[in-house]
Amino acid sequence: MVHALQGMLRAAIDVLRGRSPYRGAKSLLIAAARVLVWPFTYATWRMRCRFGPARTADGLPPITLILLSFSRPRNLAAQVDAALACSFISEVILSNNNPEIDLSRYVKRRHARLKIVQQRTPSSCVKRIELAAQLNREFCLCMDDDLYLWPSQLERLASALVNDPDRIHGITGANFDPGRRSRWSGFRNEEREVDVVSRVYAFTSAHAQRFFALIEALQAAEPALVQDPNLIEDVVLSFSGRERARIHRLGPHIPDVSSMDHRKAIHRREHFIRRRCRTYQLLREWRRNQPMNS
Repeated sequence: MVHALQGMLRAAIDVLRGRSPYRGAKSLLIAAARVLVWPFTYATWRMRCRFGPARTADGLPPITLILLSFSRPRNLAAQVDAALACSFISEVILSNNNPEIDLSRYVKRRHARLKIVQQRTPSSCVKRIELAAQLNREFCLCMDDDLYLWPSQLERLASALVNDPDRIHGITGANFDPGRRSRWSGFRNEEREVDVVSRVYAFTSAHAQRFFALIEALQAAEPALVQDPNLIEDVVLSFSGRERARIHRLGPHIPDVSSMDHRKAIHRREHFIRRRCRTYQLLREWRRNQPMNS
């Protein structure tokens, strides 16, 4: 709870200083909602995941869920509990991408389906795609470390992937919109196709393999784009399907209070929008020249 209070205080300070990713009345409403509602929502979610009945889905094949730890290790224990509450998730791979952190201080649970991978050097978020490609698991789920999903939402997302494996699936996304100042229009909790899925990803081993082929193509075209793969990972992954990516109406997710912390948010990095726009434009041209279902 101390961690939550600290996170909410930082979020409020960011709003007042104009550092929040949100602006105007929206920023104040979001900050107020998280201060007042988040602790109770999070506590209910955590108790349900840890002590409630397992979420079963007999019709689903084995699903691998991959989590990364870097700057928010406190969040991982809760995410692990949610994943292990789903019997259809056959394994949970937790990669510690920050060797300076002793992850055993934060994730104390031991389970036959949980495997912790300790990286020797600091790694980017692309490590989850790399692990998926190396493991060659047919169906994978990944999620950022600043939000929480109910087990039922994980099940519905996995079902969407299994039923439609030719595209990347998620719950939040964006379309490229050159008419907007930010160049992107965001969507969440809707049933629609999008240009880019973000934060939560459902994909196949074929998508993971194609992801690295696209990275190589970008490296050959404009090496500067892949200097910081954290800025473009979701864009490239979204283009790795044979069909356009799709988001789903799964109900509201629970964002962690640190998601409003500008010091940890990747979208606050320098050249974030410019690099993503250029990556999208190159990949769109690639798709036009090489039809995805060919």
